[in-house]
Amino acid sequence: MDNFLRLYAKAKQVDFLRSGATPLPADERHERALMSLDEMRDEFAHFNSKSWSIEIAHIAETVAVACEVIEHVFRSGAALWHSDELEAEASRALESLKAALSGES
Repeated sequence: MDNFLRLYAKAKQVDFLRSGATPLPADERHERALMSLDEMRDEFAHFNSKSWSIEIAHIAETVAVACEVIEHVFRSGAALWHSDELEAEASRALESLKAALSGES
């Protein structure tokens, strides 16, 4: 499976998308957020005894921007859903995440 950055790059190129899907417009905020998430994932996955910290606000802001990318993929026709139920469940989960990030939950 591709990592965040490779999937993000593919989402911006029509050649990698399903027929009729709308490519993700280039956005520096999205690029920075996904690069930051990828870096954090690597750091957590390969965590060792070094000490470091990440502000919760940074994580929340980064994930909120990444949610914009996910929303585009959902709306653009790029995602192939195996059932309407899975699509609805994924949409509910995304809305729940966005609400939690904004403090509405």
